[in-house]
Amino acid sequence: MPNRKIYVDETLWVERLTALTMALGPLSAMLCERLDVGIPACQLAFQPVIGLPDQPLVNAEISVLPRPERTHDLL
Repeated sequence: MPNRKIYVDETLWVERLTALTMALGPLSAMLCERLDVGIPACQLAFQPVIGLPDQPLVNAEISVLPRPERTHDLL
């Protein structure tokens, strides 16, 4: 079961909210296909954040339950 959080700096959040929302379905489908799980088993979320100016504007975090076929290279 993959859980993915994508943190988006609030300076981009308002400007790109529609595009981010439209990307949820395709991102979920790609993640589920690559990790061989059903869409109901995957949680994907965008989270607005306030970060330091020298940090990336977008950052991702993923948690995946281990399976033999989910190698480091695959992830």
